[in-house]
Amino acid sequence: MIDCDKLEILRRVPVFAAWLDSGDTTCLEHLSRGEEVRLKSGEWLCHEGDPAAFYLVLEGELRVMKKVGKANNAEMLLTTHKPGVFFGEIPLMTDNVFVAGGQAAGNVVAYRLDAPAFWALFASCPGIAREVTRTMAMRMQHLESLSQTREKLISLGTLAAGLAHELNNPAAATKRAASQLRGAMREVEMCAIAMHGLGFEPSQCSLLKSMREAAYDHAENRPADKISAMQRADMEDELADWLDDHEVKDGYKLAPTFVASGVNLKSFELLSEQVTCKALGAVVEWLEASLRADGLALEIERASNSISHLVGAVKSYSHLDEAPQQRINIHEGIDSTLTMLKYKLRGIEVKTDYDCDIPEFMAHGSELNQVWTNILDNAADALKTGDDAKKGAQISIATHHDSNNVLIKIRDNGPGIPADIQKRIFEPFFTTKGVGSGTGLGLDIAHRIIVGRHGGDIKVESGSTGTQFCIRLPLG
Repeated sequence: MIDCDKLEILRRVPVFAAWLDSGDTTCLEHLSRGEEVRLKSGEWLCHEGDPAAFYLVLEGELRVMKKVGKANNAEMLLTTHKPGVFFGEIPLMTDNVFVAGGQAAGNVVAYRLDAPAFWALFASCPGIAREVTRTMAMRMQHLESLSQTREKLISLGTLAAGLAHELNNPAAATKRAASQLRGAMREVEMCAIAMHGLGFEPSQCSLLKSMREAAYDHAENRPADKISAMQRADMEDELADWLDDHEVKDGYKLAPTFVASGVNLKSFELLSEQVTCKALGAVVEWLEASLRADGLALEIERASNSISHLVGAVKSYSHLDEAPQQRINIHEGIDSTLTMLKYKLRGIEVKTDYDCDIPEFMAHGSELNQVWTNILDNAADALKTGDDAKKGAQISIATHHDSNNVLIKIRDNGPGIPADIQKRIFEPFFTTKGVGSGTGLGLDIAHRIIVGRHGGDIKVESGSTGTQFCIRLPLG
């Protein structure tokens, strides 16, 4: 039955009046099943996450707002709907909830059709269906572009924060060591001047040189410490006592440098046999200052190498100065992504099992890195990174190949993806994250890069013990 009073509401707007004039009795009946909604300024017509419905704006302006930020405490204006505009068709036709909310900017009058009324209208009115479909296609393209840009900016922000954290440590170490090195070099000069007047024999000079070079070599090539902090402290105390017994000033300050450089008590016993007690103090001070200066220079070198490694990872990750498609090493791309995400992956054990015989092949390297980023970022969220990381949290990455394809498997031991939504995870705008926490485009982008751009395949296997993404890329 047609409710003519409700249809008169729609005649206020020429666009919707044309719908009424072109529709048959069935079409008009479905249109009259709606309800009028009146809002005051600041009131919400719908919220992000609400069930889908179809709205026609009759009077006033409606601001389309989307929550952003981890705490969802900020909102981003996507667009403004004016009289004659309809919306809600995207969540209805994608079987989703609203991905943004509608807030009144001043007094607003809208007309609402629920899902059954919309689908009945869509099925019985070809003219309206064509207009809705055309508008939806344009909006999908615009919204996808906007969401992709935001998704990339969010990823960039995450990577930038992690990179800044990783760069801060070696940069701070370099600054500190450079500052201390200046003082250590001056001490070496002063000690060398003091030693010059002691008249050492060639054999004594040779011994001093040998001790210093051996300590240099030990410091540069020493393996990981196998002694405990307690054992190190005992060695430092023993050496400090020996220096005090031989009237060397501030032995407790000098001992840590010698222990770290591998100069032990036996070396000093040999030294004390070769130089006089009067000269021993000057020799020990010169040797300690030399080793300390060398250690600081070595610390600067290692910190600088760390910075260079990070810069190299950034360049590899983005494939700067390279063509969009080039021959790539799949493992270099994965490793550079792991480096870029190191801060977010803290607290999670990452295991890799690479097939080193995989040949280089033509691909869009930077786009594939975006795939690894999206999958690893989702895995990290599932495992709750950092101090909140699940006990025993682990991500494993394995690769192998046959004559035609490269296979990459990325697995986490998180809670898994519910079986009823696994088939939807590659749909655009579908997300299991909280309102405002995700756009639902990460895995959609990954699917289009793997399938659309590279002719490959991506599948997911998930259960209570974790989730695994299986990716196939053609070699030729």
